Amino acid sequence: MGDLRIALNVSNASCSSCTDGAASSIVSGGTPIYTYLWQPIIGNTPSMSNLPVGCYTCTVTDANGCSVIATTCISFGTGIAQTQNESSNLN
Repeated sequence: MGDLRIALNVSNASCSSCTDGAASSIVSGGTPIYTYLWQPIIGNTPSMSNLPVGCYTCTVTDANGCSVIATTCISFGTGIAQTQNESSNLN
């Protein structure tokens, strides 16, 4: 299946103190089934919602124990933030 890769899609929060931001991961390669760990909040799903402004890291591990990490930041304002496509393969 190729190298394990991750991309993060982010939606900004609507204001600096709002908790309506979101981030989702798109995983390719590696060997399914994938597990997810979001930090600094504790989450274990492909997508996280109700997020405040801040930076978040998602670690994805495949069935063979290979992991990748990607980090993105939620800002505030209109529209979709950025898509973070960089991944760091830990194996």
